[in-house]
Amino acid sequence: DQGDVRGASDERGRFVLDAVAPGRYFLVVWAPYNWIVAEESETDDTPRLIEVEAGQRLDLGRVDVPWP
Repeated sequence: DQGDVRGASDERGRFVLDAVAPGRYFLVVWAPYNWIVAEESETDDTPRLIEVEAGQRLDLGRVDVPWP
């Protein structure tokens, strides 16, 4: 709903996104040569939807992405 929010991961794959406006976001990951939509889990390929409320801090835990 609110547009793109960009960030980068560190050498261990961890990332932090600051000042994210309240709204609904799909989590999309850039991997070599392609954008990949994150999934709910290793066994659920539903696109991962993140809902952010004002002042909320989220720990997304493990992020699963399909890989060829």
